[in-house]
Amino acid sequence: ICAVTVLAAAAPGVALAVHDLSTAQDRAGTARLATAATLLAHDLADERDDLAVAAASGDGGALPATALPAADRARTDRRARDVTAGAPAALRTALAGLPGVRRTALAAGSGPQGVTAVVTAYQPLIDTLGRSSGPVTAPLSRAVGAAAVQRGLLAGALTGDGPQPALVAAALTAHVQEQAALADFRAAAPAGLRDGYDATVTGADTAQADRDLGHVRRLARARV
Repeated sequence: ICAVTVLAAAAPGVALAVHDLSTAQDRAGTARLATAATLLAHDLADERDDLAVAAASGDGGALPATALPAADRARTDRRARDVTAGAPAALRTALAGLPGVRRTALAAGSGPQGVTAVVTAYQPLIDTLGRSSGPVTAPLSRAVGAAAVQRGLLAGALTGDGPQPALVAAALTAHVQEQAALADFRAAAPAGLRDGYDATVTGADTAQADRDLGHVRRLARARV
């Protein structure tokens, strides 16, 4: 139940916020690419979370292909094609490595080391997508990525048997990185973009998500 809570506790408005901020920053092709890349990063983070939970609850061997639902894989692949269509060469090359990322994650095995290996497999590609969002909103994309890492690690820590100190410590580090990236965004972004972010990532759903993740962090620490 706790792992499900973690997976449901993503900040609901962040993808929309990046879309709005990117559009305000640049209404041409750069904004379209930034939006598509951010949405793809969210899809990849969802894949990573699914596999992290599977690794935490597995029997020690490689993960079965069914650990990554076919519908989720297909959605991510469609989004990757959308990004590739307008991406620069370096990003197209990175996206071409997605099948290899998945193979590495599925071969990661189970237990805490498997969870960490799954997170590590996806991180370079998600980081590359974050850098494509532009200099002003890049810190916001880093915050989204760090939040996704936190979710995946916490889900793994709470799914596995017994204390999981390494996963909990890594999740808390990711939380610190998320907060630092948000601080960088607020320091670098013009007032209008900061106001746009605050107006988008707000409301009852976002507040509940923050409370849920705070509760889960406390539970995870209590298990160590």
